[in-house]
Amino acid sequence: MLANVGLMLGRWPATQRVQDVLGVLRYVRARPEVDPQRIVLVGRGGGAIVALHAAAVDGAIAGVVAHEALVSYRAVVEAPRHVHPVADLLPEVLLHYDLPDLEATLAPARVLLSAPQNARGVSL
Repeated sequence: MLANVGLMLGRWPATQRVQDVLGVLRYVRARPEVDPQRIVLVGRGGGAIVALHAAAVDGAIAGVVAHEALVSYRAVVEAPRHVHPVADLLPEVLLHYDLPDLEATLAPARVLLSAPQNARGVSL
């Protein structure tokens, strides 16, 4: 229900989840037992896409592990059918970048792509 309200207000679920991760990062960095230079984000499926975007916005993440993430937004556009939820997509994203471009911008942070998936959800 809240995701639908967000859509009506022009906020996509993926961007809302990125904001949530950024809030968690602020909390974690404030903890005395955490070394902020060693924080790594881990996500699976749509969570991997969120982790990649959060790392790009944050700019200080040591690394990202993306497990079973969509290999590219272009794969969804070019496929006759896809299995990835709309909540994982962003409007007009391909006018600006695709997921491989996003991953490249994270350097020098390390990015591990584990079992990336095509538009049909098949590991490549």
